[in-house]
Amino acid sequence: MTDRPPEGLDVPVTRVGSGRRSVRGRLAVIAVVVIGAGWLVVTRSETGPDTAATLPGASGSPAARGASSAPAPTRSPAPNLPDIPNVVLAGAPVPVFVVRNGDNADLFAWHAGDPSLRRQTQTFPRAFSGAFAKDDTSYFTWLSPDLASLVVVRVGSSRAEGQDAARLLTRDGIRWDADGVTGFGGLVWASDGSRFAIAGRHDQWLLVGRGTGWSTQAEVDVSAGRPASPPSPSPDPNGPIVNAITPAAFSVSHEWVIGARYDPPTGALVPAVRVRFTDPTVEPISTFPTDGADAPDEAATRFVDVATGRMVSFGANGSIPGGPPQLAIHERDGSYAFGVRSGVVMDWRWVGDGRLLVLSADGAPFPARWTLQIVDRDGRAQTLVDAPRASVGALLGAKDGYAGLLLTASDPIRSQIVLVRLADGSTSAMTVDSIGADGPIGFSWAP
Repeated sequence: MTDRPPEGLDVPVTRVGSGRRSVRGRLAVIAVVVIGAGWLVVTRSETGPDTAATLPGASGSPAARGASSAPAPTRSPAPNLPDIPNVVLAGAPVPVFVVRNGDNADLFAWHAGDPSLRRQTQTFPRAFSGAFAKDDTSYFTWLSPDLASLVVVRVGSSRAEGQDAARLLTRDGIRWDADGVTGFGGLVWASDGSRFAIAGRHDQWLLVGRGTGWSTQAEVDVSAGRPASPPSPSPDPNGPIVNAITPAAFSVSHEWVIGARYDPPTGALVPAVRVRFTDPTVEPISTFPTDGADAPDEAATRFVDVATGRMVSFGANGSIPGGPPQLAIHERDGSYAFGVRSGVVMDWRWVGDGRLLVLSADGAPFPARWTLQIVDRDGRAQTLVDAPRASVGALLGAKDGYAGLLLTASDPIRSQIVLVRLADGSTSAMTVDSIGADGPIGFSWAP
């Protein structure tokens, strides 16, 4: 193992300016995995091909002010997207996408079997107004689970913490804002959409809640979650923040925020702290809580399986397809359970019942084949979706016994939304020519 976070932690993000795939670019996508649900949008300042991973559906530069965000008509799958029929799947969850529309942000949802996306009544005016509207601005967005609020973070620096600005939008416009946050450090919502935690300056979180209005409840020092010895530095001093303690999940009671950090020696997201929202009390933790009111309030997580306490770490040579196990699964006590063999692992998600979803590609930074697998408790893998010629893939997550996937064709404006029933592998998909001028810039499941 080296101290460099493994390249296989890549997860699709939007186009980045230059056409060179540097260590800095690889670390940027690693940071996106660490923060979980946030999707980064980086505008292009120069023309020409781009070799960084792209968030599906992105077309390049941001929408002009007043540009329509209406998705283009649905089409038959392109030759390089899987031929999956668009059929009704009983009980399937509904994916909801955030799409930029000039200064505003709109929501579009897809119900399996519907021929097109449905525009939602909720909209977020002035989401990209003022300093957030600059063409060279990059940003993260986090849509609340109740779909009522949207947090947008304008990235001021990918190299230093506390240089970004954040704002929260509702249907009435901007209802909270703050400077001194760190988009790469992460944000997590409580499952009811009433509160969230966001990374601030180094080893600091902001706890934000909804009462009579939205406000910062506390600024908390989480440095107690660091090991006694100093962590190994990033190999690239110009790389983004990968050493942050990230807010990873709320507890079932919504009273605690669970924090994780990336540990270079083990290649894993490891437990760091939990913070009581109302006090706020900070407690270092050595294991992720998985039982009762202290367990994560969402069963599908990257950092721990709530059914078994198992965790994922990155195996040696994890970016080499066909080599040693790319993902190593460990029991709660740290002992080795099994390894997962696949292509280059781009993302994963514990389903919450002992099974693990793994999205892999045939290479990086120029993947041409994407595969979604489900791995059972004994390490046996089954392929759910195989996209032999898709250029980009993103794992949307898992909910109610289903997994969601977003694929992009070699023509970057054509995207395919895929839902898979985990019990029997049944699938439904819809292909659209574009999802807004920029593609989707955020996502959540409908409540």
